[in-house]
Amino acid sequence: MTRLGNFVHVVLLCAAAAFELQAAQPDDICSSAEQASLLSAQMTSLTAASRWRDLEQAATHLIARCPQLAAGHYWSGVALLRQGNTFTSIRELRRALDLADIPGTRLILAEAYMFLNQRKFFEEEMARVLARAPEQAGAHYLAGLYAYATEENWVKAAEHFELELRHNPEHFQAMTYLGLCYKALGQLDRAESTFQNAIVLLERKKIEFDLPYQLLAALYLDGGRDAQALDYAKRAAEITPNSFRNRLLAGKAARRAGDAATALRELQAAVALDADNPEAHYILASVYRSRGEVVNAQREIALFRKCKEFFDTN
Repeated sequence: MTRLGNFVHVVLLCAAAAFELQAAQPDDICSSAEQASLLSAQMTSLTAASRWRDLEQAATHLIARCPQLAAGHYWSGVALLRQGNTFTSIRELRRALDLADIPGTRLILAEAYMFLNQRKFFEEEMARVLARAPEQAGAHYLAGLYAYATEENWVKAAEHFELELRHNPEHFQAMTYLGLCYKALGQLDRAESTFQNAIVLLERKKIEFDLPYQLLAALYLDGGRDAQALDYAKRAAEITPNSFRNRLLAGKAARRAGDAATALRELQAAVALDADNPEAHYILASVYRSRGEVVNAQREIALFRKCKEFFDTN
């Protein structure tokens, strides 16, 4: 199974020519279409496996042998961005664009600008990408993320996610965020069906990505469908057990569904992951109280008050 963390990132393939590192002489690497195909597969494999340090090393090797090849700087920029080296990534991506102006490179550059909250530069790059290559993979997804998270424009974000899905119906991140847009717009039935479609797609492709399970569980919990909420919350916690949000959600759903044992286990896990969250301590205290564990309940209430006081005064 492919495991994907609960975070958002755009994976794009290099649209520039790229060349294999291992089995060719310098002239072959820098000019052979066959070697370009081999290297593209190698770089894509490293990207799919999130082997960012290995990708960076492979890109550095390529740059040393073919400094005028845009692909080396592109892949270096991707690897650096995924490792959090955003400014250095931007430098490499700009070098790639100096050598070959490719929409896919501009899209990754736009993503880097979004991480830095450089709105003007982000919007300029996205405008170039969408004008030149409106069907560029990931373009409408990234535009949708920006509209959703930065502009809080749910209608605009939904339009972009729908366009991304029109080009790539199996883009499960776009599908998940489309469901979030529908929820924000009060279209709860559409949100539910969209989250469900994302889950069906993930299970068919055997990909583990917890967000649609988590969001559907929260939707059901808000609607009083506690047993269904618990099923999806438990699945989200199975996929990403170190997620405080997943464990808290599973604990809340279990408590509402009358499953005291699961509620206790999940809430204990939640407070272990984030001991400073007052809500988790408060709900755990109520579970202990229902079990007659007075001392444990009092301890959790004390921790709740301490955490709440801290956040109220800071």
